[in-house]
Amino acid sequence: MSEKRGPRLPSVRLTAHLMLADYAVVCEGKLYLSGGGWTRTRNTAAVMAIGGVLIKPWQQLETSTELSLRLVRGDGAPVLIETPAGPQPFEATAVIAAEKPAKLPRGADASAPFGFSFPRPQLESGSYAFIVSSDLDGEIARLPFEVDD
Repeated sequence: MSEKRGPRLPSVRLTAHLMLADYAVVCEGKLYLSGGGWTRTRNTAAVMAIGGVLIKPWQQLETSTELSLRLVRGDGAPVLIETPAGPQPFEATAVIAAEKPAKLPRGADASAPFGFSFPRPQLESGSYAFIVSSDLDGEIARLPFEVDD
């Protein structure tokens, strides 16, 4: 006997789908990646990027959301980079504005592509991960990768 299931309820958490690349940019609402999809690298390239899509649930569309991106080692310790103020964690923040896209059906999630290109930090051989967190949901995505000699 099969069970009847009700309609699929929309997500109530912000989610993200991420990809490492050599270059990423968003133009006219579309994500463009070059050299994307790798999970293992060497310290030979001058730049790297993260591209992806954020999925914001209907329940959060009228609330601004602060996102943070940070780079950690395999053991969870933050990666430090040299700055004029001394060593600092490799991290960035951004705010997703509060708005419902025109003609979005009631209850539907909204998606937003994003791309960040940046100078590649010098990393020792080992395991690393980029972590994306939001002020509302905590960690929403983790993108692990390896650095070889």
